[in-house]
Amino acid sequence: MLKFTNLTIRNFLSVGNNTQALKLDQGELVLVLGENLDLGGDEAGDNRNGVGKSMWVNAISYALFSWTVSPIKKSNLINNSNGKSMLVTLEFESNGKKYKIVRGLKPRILEFYEEGELKSSENSEEDSDDFSQGDSRETQKEIEKIIGMTYEMFCQLIAVSTYTPPFLFQKSADQRLIIEQLLGITLLSKKAEKLKDEMKLSHEFMLKEEARIHASESANKRIQDQINILLKTQKNWQEHKDIAIIKLQREIEKLSNIDIDKELSLHSEWEKYQKIEGKQDELLSQKRQLEFLQEKEQVKLDQVEKDLVSLGNQYCQTCGQKLNTEIQEKLIQETTGKKKKSEIEIKTILDGISLIQKEINELPTKEKPEKTSYLSVANAHDHHNRLMLLTQELKQKEAESDPYQAQIDSMKNTALEVIDKSALNEMSRFIDHQEFLLKLLTSKDSFIRKRIIEQNLDYLNGKLGHYLAILGLPHEVVFQNDLSVSISEFGRELSPGNLSRGEMSRLNLALGFAFRDVWENLYQTVNVLILDEVIDSGIDNAGTDCAVKLLKNMSREQGKDIWLISHKDYLSSKCSKICRVIKSGGYTHFELDD
Repeated sequence: MLKFTNLTIRNFLSVGNNTQALKLDQGELVLVLGENLDLGGDEAGDNRNGVGKSMWVNAISYALFSWTVSPIKKSNLINNSNGKSMLVTLEFESNGKKYKIVRGLKPRILEFYEEGELKSSENSEEDSDDFSQGDSRETQKEIEKIIGMTYEMFCQLIAVSTYTPPFLFQKSADQRLIIEQLLGITLLSKKAEKLKDEMKLSHEFMLKEEARIHASESANKRIQDQINILLKTQKNWQEHKDIAIIKLQREIEKLSNIDIDKELSLHSEWEKYQKIEGKQDELLSQKRQLEFLQEKEQVKLDQVEKDLVSLGNQYCQTCGQKLNTEIQEKLIQETTGKKKKSEIEIKTILDGISLIQKEINELPTKEKPEKTSYLSVANAHDHHNRLMLLTQELKQKEAESDPYQAQIDSMKNTALEVIDKSALNEMSRFIDHQEFLLKLLTSKDSFIRKRIIEQNLDYLNGKLGHYLAILGLPHEVVFQNDLSVSISEFGRELSPGNLSRGEMSRLNLALGFAFRDVWENLYQTVNVLILDEVIDSGIDNAGTDCAVKLLKNMSREQGKDIWLISHKDYLSSKCSKICRVIKSGGYTHFELDD
């Protein structure tokens, strides 16, 4: 239950520096009448205006929302005479807790108490009453959250005033907003806004999680690239090792298959064979040299014999001239000596050739031995050592450990991060669910919205018909599912403009009462109801009597604290309690008569 209990006012509008207090929970219908003593009091006739009857309604509104019901500039809320230290204090209860709001200007003040403990405070010497920033904005949100209504709903449900435009004469969008707030549809919008904030956090989590996973995947890729390089290097190392082992095994196998004794014997045979071959080559070379000298000497001998023939014919062997006998004989003698010398030389050469050939013929005949495994006998003698070294080298090569595997395993087991996408996938499903809920909360065709309207419109229309009947209005006013309003009288459709002033006033009262019942049925009950001159406008005495009777029943049966502000003095006899708002000496004070 929302229960307003106490109101105090100082330097607010026509209230001066003397604080005025008003107990709001009177438990019955209170008639509020004004009296302007500055204009002569009751004896002066019509002196009900300008005394400040609506002032305390504005004070409640100002305390709750920083706005008044009447259209008054905030700078004009401060008492003109004193011009400072304006202060309004409102005490109320909600859900079993006691709260107090202290709001003022010059200096600017906003204090909010819960169970006597100061929850937030804003004090400033500035003239501005702008509480739209910082802590004050959060405090205002907290106040509206606790009382459960906005300023617009306050003007419809608690402070029903002639300053508030009649519901049916408001714009369609404003009418829809009021009905949506009343039926709780705006709660869907608030929940949607809250859901959007939660979705923003969800998307931020998604972005952070995606960034984290992307960073991990990038790091893993770099590490995997390094692992791949190591694996390739490892493969090359293993291939080279395998090739080296195979090569050693083949060499060992080849050496193991060699008959070393036979190998040494072959080397001995090759040594003998090469000696014979060398000797034979040497003799053949000498023989070729002698044969060359023989051929050369034979050419000289052949020339000498030709010269002797020419000399025998008395011709010169050189120029071919005729020779005398003396010269002929001398030349024949010289040439004959040359011939003998050549013949001796040739014979000596032939003897040498014969001796060489004989030596060649005497050389032993030997077949070419088999090919050896080793190039030299020294290598053959080192066979056992080489075989032992190769065997040892093979064992060492086979025992070589992989220098890369430990590093690869370490990088795989410690450097590579296991990427868990379960949280990302879960959040993705959660966001899908949030988006589905958002559509349910925001779509005009949502079954939730339709269900809320269907459930509550029947109740609203029923209550509206009930109050119209009590107030003596024969019209049928019905809210449709699209939240539009239809008005008819005896089957004839009407517009709001077809109604008389009195009919419109009674319809506005019925709407206010019906709205309040719907609100209290859906949310929480409210003890205070203030009607500011709404029965003074166009309603005859019979209509007024019906309205007062209804208000008295509401106060008695529902325990409501109803404040009826009016100019109609005759209502004093119909109300057991009267609050007089008296203006004297330019200042207003309250007097409560039982």
